[in-house]
Amino acid sequence: TWTGTQPITYSYQWQLCNSLGQSCSNITGATGETLSLSPADIGSTLQVIVKATTATGTTTATTPITGLITGLLPKNTALPSISGLLLNGQLLSVTSGSWTGTQPITYTYQWQLCNALGGSCANISGATGPSLQLALGDVGGLLDVVVKATNVAGSTSVTSPLTGLIGL
Repeated sequence: TWTGTQPITYSYQWQLCNSLGQSCSNITGATGETLSLSPADIGSTLQVIVKATTATGTTTATTPITGLITGLLPKNTALPSISGLLLNGQLLSVTSGSWTGTQPITYTYQWQLCNALGGSCANISGATGPSLQLALGDVGGLLDVVVKATNVAGSTSVTSPLTGLIGL
């Protein structure tokens, strides 16, 4: 909070510091109120120098050092998709979709069988890989796949769009 002769304008300079909050240096171009982190920032800390300017002068204040940057949670940027013939006995495959976040990112899969209206989806026991062999019990239903992306920051899950009806 700042007091002084109005109007007060503010400028910002973000600084990247080592894991102990020392040896801070300006981040080139990081002069806004927000900062987008990158995987290269993992293991570092941050601080911001805020400059308040009025008609009578300028004062600066530096924020406390942040906690250690540990990673960026996976974020889905393109949904997974299912491919293959929707017929009994055929092999279907799913892509993991596209993701951002701290690498490496690993993926797990859970196929689900839904009723013909796309509701009442339930996990298919043992169907946890990137492919699925269709069985007679799948005929007349729809499928989707829950893809879970995991990295050092945690996990995020998304569900593929539903397939069409599975035929004989």
